[in-house]
Amino acid sequence: TKAYGINTQEDWTSILHTHSQFMTVSDFKRIKGFLPNYDGYGMPLRSYSTIAYYEQIMKTNHLPDKVVLYWTSLFNAKFYITELDVTPKMKALMYTQQHHVESDGIKRTCYQSQFDFGFLPNGQVKVWLEGCGKYTYVTEL
Repeated sequence: TKAYGINTQEDWTSILHTHSQFMTVSDFKRIKGFLPNYDGYGMPLRSYSTIAYYEQIMKTNHLPDKVVLYWTSLFNAKFYITELDVTPKMKALMYTQQHHVESDGIKRTCYQSQFDFGFLPNGQVKVWLEGCGKYTYVTEL
């Protein structure tokens, strides 16, 4: 329902996700339209199930040191607060310029700079970095 990025060195907090729920992005019926064989178990790492195109509120080219998520599991109706410490290794990957050949055949510069969170019914969260047409598994919290 909410996500904040916190940078302690620069003393800022930025809203990373607006204060509303975009449940339609991960709605099961919507995903079945793209992945007819998906049974609802596991997380389909595909752009149409994870990307909502909602932009960070306060744009910056400096990464947060921590990301704090407030969310509710629809499975057990429990509220959770999850904190991800953005490690130097994650930041290094996010700052690394890469290239990706898009569907139009053009090679473009890109970065793996988007966090994708997979919320599990038991309150655990799996984290990937996404960008350049690929996902890199980061951790489970």
